[in-house]
Amino acid sequence: MTNTLPKFDNPPVVETVMSVQFAPLADFSPPYAGWYWKHCLGDQWTRVDLASPLPDQSERFEDEARWRRPGIRVELSPAPEPVRVQIVQDDDERMIQIQKTRFIYNWRKRGSTYPSYATLRPEFDGQLAKFSAFIEQARLGALEPNQWEMTYVNHIEKGVLWDRPDDWPNVLPGFYTVGPSVSGRRFESFGGEWHMVIEPNRGRLHVAVRHGKIGEPGGAEVLVLQLTARGPLGQEKARDLDSGLRLGHETIVRSFAAMTSDVAHRHWRRTT
Repeated sequence: MTNTLPKFDNPPVVETVMSVQFAPLADFSPPYAGWYWKHCLGDQWTRVDLASPLPDQSERFEDEARWRRPGIRVELSPAPEPVRVQIVQDDDERMIQIQKTRFIYNWRKRGSTYPSYATLRPEFDGQLAKFSAFIEQARLGALEPNQWEMTYVNHIEKGVLWDRPDDWPNVLPGFYTVGPSVSGRRFESFGGEWHMVIEPNRGRLHVAVRHGKIGEPGGAEVLVLQLTARGPLGQEKARDLDSGLRLGHETIVRSFAAMTSDVAHRHWRRTT
């Protein structure tokens, strides 16, 4: 198998996310995020929003970790406080998100083309280094990473590669088959999730496909294909984070190429 990763001149990716999860910073709070914003980031980072924290994730591989007991589980708890801070660049394309257990770097498509992993990864590394130095300067402890994560979100719009749900197997042949034929019924929509171990227990790939609309209710119809790879970090944190993110990127790119059709590849102008 060639080591060359598939490449596309016009991929359908609309968002990428690079993230590291770490042991909780017990004293971290939004005021510290404001301090970090003003003292560690440049003038192009112009907006701050607050959001609810993301739940921690832990990819485990023992047998019991793969199964949940059947039945409905109800937990009553107060709504979480908005302690995920989102710092956004003035062009709205790049965003840094921080909370007690995560540092996240987003790119969102806002008219420009996807800048590639080779461009975004050094940006992530540089911003994470600044954040780590700030945490130590503010005497909040030291980052203790425990998991890496990468996500690619793709929008496959209606009108070129597909016009109705019956066309979806022509785009994602490994995930969709022709809709079930039932007298007096027309196949309208379908979505699903798939979860795959990255052998040998180095992480997992989570694939989600859904049918929806962009933005307002009257927005364009799209197939949303989201691929998330994540895995645990070992003792050598820096090396494992680097190799983990590279593994996640490679897994997502190869999986995306494997699950999409040759017709779609030609439309997205595959070069390798």
